[in-house]
Amino acid sequence: MFLAVSMIGLISEAEAHPLFNSGEEWIGDHRVQIATLPEIPAVDEEIQVLFQIVDADFQELDQFTMGIRIFYDGEQIDAVMPKMYQNGHMEMDYIFEMSGNHVFRVDLYDVADDGQPLTYTFNISSQNTFG
Repeated sequence: MFLAVSMIGLISEAEAHPLFNSGEEWIGDHRVQIATLPEIPAVDEEIQVLFQIVDADFQELDQFTMGIRIFYDGEQIDAVMPKMYQNGHMEMDYIFEMSGNHVFRVDLYDVADDGQPLTYTFNISSQNTFG
């Protein structure tokens, strides 16, 4: 009986495997989550980059303005101009041209009390395919 009770505690604390190219960051009362499909992007292949934006109560924002700046080796290589989105999420197609770490700086507008954009930073890696 004791063994069964102890194992139940271990099972309830188990977590799902986190995605390789995913992350989340809180700034103030807002959280931005990012993930890629496929989980490990290949160079020169189209992927989806998924974003979700929630408030302090974990409710998706009805409407938000977001821009994205993409950096590689310290230099900005791409950008998505600020645009208004609905329903707390955004998906975009993207193609990495180089393998390695890319830094996505996600700028969230019109949500901070002082009116300044909130910038969330995420590392996304891409790899060369073998063959």
